[in-house]
Amino acid sequence: FDIAVEFRHDSWLDDEVFALLERHDAAYVVMDGPTPKSHTDDVRVTSSNVYTRFHGPKGAKLYGGSYSDDALLAWATGIDGRLTEGRTVWAHFNNDIDGAAVANAQTPGRLVRERT
Repeated sequence: FDIAVEFRHDSWLDDEVFALLERHDAAYVVMDGPTPKSHTDDVRVTSSNVYTRFHGPKGAKLYGGSYSDDALLAWATGIDGRLTEGRTVWAHFNNDIDGAAVANAQTPGRLVRERT
């Protein structure tokens, strides 16, 4: 089975911890959200799986709001690159309080297809 770890405190964002994840092919879960705990400044790939959780855009309430196409295109470009590397990519949209999660989850693929 695959392992993915989402850290909830910045003290875990340490090179030694990332090296441990890599040794065990465990995915570091990148968390994007409106709170200061968002870890999008430290996007790292530690396994054959890439996992990102979207809790809502900056400025929105936690688990709410809708991502802009520009924000999703930036993520889609990174995701496309990881797929090209042969990695499995998981993206979980948890910004469902306002009902935007499904539409936001469908948007990156559409934006990549339109760009190519």
